[in-house]
Amino acid sequence: MLSPEQPNHNQAINNLIASIALQESFFVDTIYTEAKRLNDIVNSQGITPAELYTSKNCLSELTHAITGLERILQAKIEFFESEFSK
Repeated sequence: MLSPEQPNHNQAINNLIASIALQESFFVDTIYTEAKRLNDIVNSQGITPAELYTSKNCLSELTHAITGLERILQAKIEFFESEFSK
């Protein structure tokens, strides 16, 4: 538990907020990039079933990775809420 009397309390909260913001920014950038790439593949002529399958697998892996990172983000937010509410 962080105490407001501790000199690093404010810095710890600032670092936590910055970490959450960076993670959210990463999600947005990654999802945008993958959506654009998938759109380019779907709109290209001569797309092969193998290319579609590879894209599907990449998106599936990305979804799993983001889900894991979202769990970490949720834990950070819950920690921040519990510390801030005290």
